[in-house]
Amino acid sequence: MSDPDFELPAHPNLEYYRKQAKHLQRSYETGDAAARARCNDCGPVCPGTPLPPTPPPPSCATRG
Repeated sequence: MSDPDFELPAHPNLEYYRKQAKHLQRSYETGDAAARARCNDCGPVCPGTPLPPTPPPPSCATRG
């Protein structure tokens, strides 16, 4: 999981962190359990704002 004592280096590679954030976001949105646990550990950005619900898994029965 994430380290609460993590500090950025003096000259961070922001592109790397941007890509990591996008990957985490995509994983969260697809329902990845590890990504959801990582986000839940951090909690919502704004107090009182719940995280979005887990989307339902795709189903062959719902395809038209």
